[in-house]
Amino acid sequence: MPYLLTAIFYLLPAAAFAAPFASWIDVKADCGAVGDGATDDTAAIQKGLDLLRPERAPRKILFFPAGSYRITGTLNLMRGKHEESQGIGLQGEGPDKSRILWAGPVDAPMLRDGSWYSTIRGIGFEVMEGIGHASAGIFRGPDFSTGNEVADCAFRNLAIGIQAGSDKTAGQAETCVRRCVFEKCGTGISVQNWNSLDWWIWDCEFNECEMGVSNNPGCGAFNVYRSRFNGSARADVRMGNLDQFALVENVSKNSGCFLAFEYGPAAGANITLQGNRIENPKASDW
Repeated sequence: MPYLLTAIFYLLPAAAFAAPFASWIDVKADCGAVGDGATDDTAAIQKGLDLLRPERAPRKILFFPAGSYRITGTLNLMRGKHEESQGIGLQGEGPDKSRILWAGPVDAPMLRDGSWYSTIRGIGFEVMEGIGHASAGIFRGPDFSTGNEVADCAFRNLAIGIQAGSDKTAGQAETCVRRCVFEKCGTGISVQNWNSLDWWIWDCEFNECEMGVSNNPGCGAFNVYRSRFNGSARADVRMGNLDQFALVENVSKNSGCFLAFEYGPAAGANITLQGNRIENPKASDW
């Protein structure tokens, strides 16, 4: 039964679930989280993530009822064995209802996510006012992962919304980001490993970010479809290596640059540009 529910969970949008199934872990009822925006819920949420980790965990979904969950340190969803943290999900009631609020140190990620064949849906990742930037909302790694989805989430006031590995991790591949909002982030989505390939970004919105989607420092590849970029200070999309990319039916408005190539190797990349619309581009230093 848990595996059947996980399959359903992949197929249906976040709005389909107003309350958890009995087979889900409730971060409030089962783990003691409060979600009032003031209580430190770090330990309670970590307890729920630890319940998902075992190879034969009986419950595969951690549910976040509506609330503002303040955390003061990085949450870790790791794996040490091959099948740990596999086929699992984090589910909220929507990014404006189920919010994780960062009150931790600057330059640390909110969630270090080592899961695979997993999904995160309907959750907001935000930095509390006056705290400064977290390094990322979701940092994927360090182990190789594939078959992941992030959908119907929001990332606000972060240095990076979603970071796909780094030069010190394994690749983070075959990932879909759907219907997510990125607001006032340094970079919305940053793909940073040579094997962070096949990232598919659909129907997302990037508002007043420094950069929308990037593979700085020149590793990995992505495809962006039907997304909107509003007021990107430097560039909506940045590419910097030889690989395959696609930008299809996107809209850019009031941004410094739609597509930027920072250095030479991108000149030989296989890039598909189709049906994009650019409105009122602004001056940029690129």
